[in-house]
Amino acid sequence: MTISEIESLILEQKIIEKLFNSPEKILNKGSFKSYKEFPLDWMNDLNIANFDMIENSFKSYKKYIFIGMGGAISLAKIASFYFPKKILYLDNFDNERIKFIQKISNEQESAIIVCSKSGKTNETFILNSILGKKNHEDIYLISDDYDSRFDKKNTFITPKKIAGRFGLCTYFGIIPFILGGINVKSIINQINLANKECRIVSKNNPAISKIAFLFSQFDQGKKILGINSEKNNYVKEWVEQLISESTGKNNSGLYPLMNVKKPFPYLNFSNKTNILNSDRLEVKLSGPQNLFYQLHVWLYVITIFGSLLKIQPLDQPNVEQTKKNTQILLSSNKKDSSKYKVYSIDKISKIIKKKISGKFKIINFCIFGLNRVVDFSNHFEILKHNLSKKNIFLSINVAPQYLHSTGQMLKGSEHKITTILINLHGNEDLNIPNSLYTLNTFVKTQAIADYLALKKKKRKVFFVESNLEELKKQFKILNNDTTF
Repeated sequence: MTISEIESLILEQKIIEKLFNSPEKILNKGSFKSYKEFPLDWMNDLNIANFDMIENSFKSYKKYIFIGMGGAISLAKIASFYFPKKILYLDNFDNERIKFIQKISNEQESAIIVCSKSGKTNETFILNSILGKKNHEDIYLISDDYDSRFDKKNTFITPKKIAGRFGLCTYFGIIPFILGGINVKSIINQINLANKECRIVSKNNPAISKIAFLFSQFDQGKKILGINSEKNNYVKEWVEQLISESTGKNNSGLYPLMNVKKPFPYLNFSNKTNILNSDRLEVKLSGPQNLFYQLHVWLYVITIFGSLLKIQPLDQPNVEQTKKNTQILLSSNKKDSSKYKVYSIDKISKIIKKKISGKFKIINFCIFGLNRVVDFSNHFEILKHNLSKKNIFLSINVAPQYLHSTGQMLKGSEHKITTILINLHGNEDLNIPNSLYTLNTFVKTQAIADYLALKKKKRKVFFVESNLEELKKQFKILNNDTTF
């Protein structure tokens, strides 16, 4: 089907009207017991009165440090790009990053904002405890429920019926930008305008052409989408999670590849004029001035796109499995070594060559125990560029962050992805206050837990143990290998 035909189909089947009035008619029930549980409150217009007290709720700090995973932290990361002097974030077990944040927290007037949709995100609270902010008044919580560990006056409650990755219109999305310096009224106006225009029952609806672009590709069997963002890398991450976690289930889904254009159709966020053709979608993004509008439109795009795929775009059924496995392994005090085979780092090239099939070969690296992301990323990008010339496309996921986002796609989609799960050791260990285990123990347990979750879903996955220096050496070998 062409883009125009799909636009007409959406209008003929009254999908827009049904989404707002009777979503159970177009959305698969998924993991929800009934349509009444659908987390669709993000479609409601916002009242400025609910947000205009935010600035007064925070003391005047030089730095605001957001801690969280997945959708709870994604907008804070975008804000940190626009306001690097005021907004910082921590979303991984990166020892160097942790020490850097600790130093800032101890030496400068700073607030810690703990972000956890459920209030039970283990990794988030581990990071908060490691930071060890002494002044309790300088620690804030954003969650969907109160927590006795935090002062009520420092707690911001978000609606339960809004999934984490849809939290753009909640405190998770709005607080970082207000603290960065953006007027709350302009944010509210952008979101409400997006709601208004996405209700339009015509091709003038800003979501319809984007939905049609995605579905036309999918309908042609093009189920890999390149994603780029010229001005803010964190926007790419946000879109990657939205697509992965919303569509990667029931053996379906659109697989997003970061920083890739051809041979795949691609989506690019830039400061250029909006462009749409058969294999290219350019979305104009002019900074915070229209960020909330554009991203809020994409919540509608992915929701309706999911309905066309006949899946439930609002749940994330496979995300929880690794969490459960981790808790079981930690509580049982064993690593269940009999259930996984450990490969040495020098086996990566053989894995790549022998274990992949299909026209386009997708290899996903999941990295645990990474000390400094920057040390790894430069080498990875070189390898990624070289292999792309041979139709081998790489993606990278850094733990534990990816477990709360792209992990759904890896476990739930139909895509034949080879996952190389690498646990790096040799890093300085850190004690977790009031815990029976150290950070390195927790990280390795998570790696094993995710391996077991992938195996349970019958995914092609290999468990590798190494260290950063050996991994770099292996990349050099791969880059010089002419037999691919």
